[in-house]
Amino acid sequence: MAQRTLNGQEVRPKIELDARIKDAIVKWREQKYAGASDVTKRLLNFWFLEDHYLASGRPFEFWQAQREAIESLIYVYEVSKYDSLATMATGFNLSRVPPDPSWSAWPKYGFKMATGSGKTLVMELAIVWQYFNKLFGTTNGVRYSKHFLLLAPNIIVLDRLKESLENAREIRTLPFVPPEWQRDFDLQVLIQSERIAKYGKGILHLTNIQQLYERFDEPLNPAAEQLGPKPRTETDPQVAWEYLFNSLSAYDDLLVLNDEAHHVHSDDLEWNRTIQKLHVSSMERHKQGLVMQLDFSATPKDLKTGSYFPHIIYDYPLRQAIIDRKVKR
Repeated sequence: MAQRTLNGQEVRPKIELDARIKDAIVKWREQKYAGASDVTKRLLNFWFLEDHYLASGRPFEFWQAQREAIESLIYVYEVSKYDSLATMATGFNLSRVPPDPSWSAWPKYGFKMATGSGKTLVMELAIVWQYFNKLFGTTNGVRYSKHFLLLAPNIIVLDRLKESLENAREIRTLPFVPPEWQRDFDLQVLIQSERIAKYGKGILHLTNIQQLYERFDEPLNPAAEQLGPKPRTETDPQVAWEYLFNSLSAYDDLLVLNDEAHHVHSDDLEWNRTIQKLHVSSMERHKQGLVMQLDFSATPKDLKTGSYFPHIIYDYPLRQAIIDRKVKR
């Protein structure tokens, strides 16, 4: 694989899986995205091989890192059908095979992208790819989704995501959807645990993770034991949690996206336990679990060991972002 340089020094890949996938992507492009579905090929060609202009007349194109990130996901999941660490390690002939092949009961893919390199647009590309393949009934041996859960670690990040995703604003105003499919794009975005009628062909739940932490009733005080607990309202945290969790569990094709996913660094964290509960609930209700989990972070490391997440399929480090002038020094 050709190496980029910074100040005359070679920038070497530190994540083996990322390097192997980048090599494969170069050949895959030359093969005109062979093995991808017709829906996926149309999207890839529309996104990256056609000219785009915004309503203002200004030209627009996705950044190279955004293209590489979504191509990596599509190549690994749809074309190669690698749905676990074990299959990726074997398929890409990694020198270090992950020690636990059963590390995840559902597909997980990580993206290490420098802050400011446009992770949100990659999330939106993934949503559009999944949505149209599910809507048009692609049958190629893998699952697709029209129901998404995007989790933020706090209100600050949630508000930033809302600027792009509320009412699917960015997807509708930037060239995400080919013109002949625009009438078919019907993604309803629900914020937090708001209760409104679900009318969209697809649903995106956008919330901070704390909304999905289960609340437990506190012991009753002596007065409440005599009079009974206060009536619950829709604003009661336990009621809000039940409503949101049950709404998500009703989908048989839920796809989870984690923003700032370095917060999801350990399986024993409540964030991970929450996703596990959703998977188990889906298995119990629909006999199939989550479609996949996508983790996005500039620093996807295990805080205990300092090692990178083992499921990183795309790496766009800060140093490379500086070379490409996508972020400042």
